[in-house]
Amino acid sequence: MPILFKDRIKKELKLEKITNPNRLKYSYNLTFDDDTNIDTTNSSNYTISDGYLTLTSGFDTGILQTDAKEHPLSSDITKVELKYAGSNDGHVNF
Repeated sequence: MPILFKDRIKKELKLEKITNPNRLKYSYNLTFDDDTNIDTTNSSNYTISDGYLTLTSGFDTGILQTDAKEHPLSSDITKVELKYAGSNDGHVNF
């Protein structure tokens, strides 16, 4: 029974649309379809598969650092919004 619930939750999370409700400019979405935007030198103990980021088997912690993004304007950044969707995320630190 738990496997059925887990499969259903995974399917429902994939249906969620990524939105920008506060209309922030220059948004950046990381969807974990591949690792092209990840700084693999400074990241460890993670696996990306089928759109999911998970810890590598046998590890309790992991680090994922994205590549640096250039700010396109000369003004300061005044507002940042971080959103994520997932499950079993009780120990996520940003």
